[in-house]
Amino acid sequence: MTEHGEFIHGRYGSDFTFSLMTEKQILQPGKYIVMIDPMWNSSSSNSKFYREILIDIYCPESVTIGTIGDTRGMQYLAKAFKHHAKTMSPPESRENYLTDNPDYGEDVLRV
Repeated sequence: MTEHGEFIHGRYGSDFTFSLMTEKQILQPGKYIVMIDPMWNSSSSNSKFYREILIDIYCPESVTIGTIGDTRGMQYLAKAFKHHAKTMSPPESRENYLTDNPDYGEDVLRV
């Protein structure tokens, strides 16, 4: 996702390894948030090396990788979910939710 909460692409599941490819998209230069949330199985306690996360980014420009705290990460994730619900989900699956609450109006969708 971008730092503004625009959801770009995701990959979910429980396989041993994942690759997140964006070859069908052209990412513009800027700041992106890549969220990694590993789920360790019981064999991960056999060696500290089993808990290493490898990140490879291939692009024509230099990349700096940093970390953010949990609170900030959850804020970015909330923005991405909101963007996805409003722009990427099929219109027929959207339903306004909590419209009678003045704090939300038509800003909350159930997908």
